[in-house]
Amino acid sequence: MKRLLIVLLLLPMGLMGCAKNPATTEEYEAQTNRAKSYAEAKDYDKAIEAYSKAAAMKPEVDTAYKLRGLTYAEKQDYQQAIQNYYDALDRNQDDAETWNALARASAAIKDYSVAESAFQKAIRLKPDYADPFYYRALMNQERGKRDEASYDLKRCIELSKDVAMQEQARAMLKELGVK
Repeated sequence: MKRLLIVLLLLPMGLMGCAKNPATTEEYEAQTNRAKSYAEAKDYDKAIEAYSKAAAMKPEVDTAYKLRGLTYAEKQDYQQAIQNYYDALDRNQDDAETWNALARASAAIKDYSVAESAFQKAIRLKPDYADPFYYRALMNQERGKRDEASYDLKRCIELSKDVAMQEQARAMLKELGVK
């Protein structure tokens, strides 16, 4: 009986000693940076694998999921991209960039109701963020919604600090016949 009691008392300590140590922030960042390097080199499969390892290291952090989603979007695998954006949003509902990315991927597969809702959320979270206005304008132009596209392009020009984006928005306005 005494031996059983000692075993039962020591068992939890043995199990704790066997538990794998969680990854440090430095290890997670190194893995994420490795994945970014692969993505920049357009080695998307390696990037996805590296982002998956980063996500496993710190599953509570949204960054690896969002970046893996962006990598899937680069491969035009929009369903996988969307799933990863939702995984990121499960961890951080307040990231306007993730909402914008979700909207863009949803628009790419012509799920316009999800895209519109996600663009709206991105704009609500970060009203001075030009990207959702620009990409929503593209979606609305494709759908023949000229007035909505014009409004978004004007807002994009107003907000964007990116000269190339401003020029593209101006060209699209001109194409729409708006001054």
